[in-house]
Amino acid sequence: MGDTTDALDDHISRAIVDGTPYERLRARRYSLFSGTISSKLRRQGLVLATLVATVPALAAATATAKGGTTWAALFASPKLAILGLFAVGVETLAATALFAIAALRLRQEVVDERTAHRLLNVEDMAAMLGLGTGGLAVALVGLYAVVGVLAPDALVGLQPAQAGGPFSASGTGVPLAVIAAIASVLAVVTVVGGALLRERLS
Repeated sequence: MGDTTDALDDHISRAIVDGTPYERLRARRYSLFSGTISSKLRRQGLVLATLVATVPALAAATATAKGGTTWAALFASPKLAILGLFAVGVETLAATALFAIAALRLRQEVVDERTAHRLLNVEDMAAMLGLGTGGLAVALVGLYAVVGVLAPDALVGLQPAQAGGPFSASGTGVPLAVIAAIASVLAVVTVVGGALLRERLS
């Protein structure tokens, strides 16, 4: 534990003393979602992988609520699919912003302090969007899926009158399987991209 703390302190000290304006500002800056761009991308990949893992449970909950098989429900589009699609969209936007910042830093290795402030502001917003908003959306999808499988009757009281509940058809035509496929691809891109950027931005 002590060695890890010492290594972290050494890394921060090096960034403040010998780093670029961007690295010095990041080392001094407090952020709810701290870490490098590469670590943030890898964490977004984990959020997306969680969404992918949740989709079979969501399909099972849909099958329980509406009848049919879990396999058939994977190609259905319940209302909760909209929340999953929202999560994918948020993660895509956040990852795009982080990759853009990384590309700018690679193209112009040393940026001035004013530009560094702007980049860090965008990076913080992207992290809050991807890990905060996107993570919350995925958590809600997972919660509904688990409750829908284990205690479907518990959701009855939460359903608005005449609304049909979270597992009724959304009308979007986007099936759960497509959301899982898109999330899988994006998860791989963020994790692999984060790993590649780890060396280049270090």
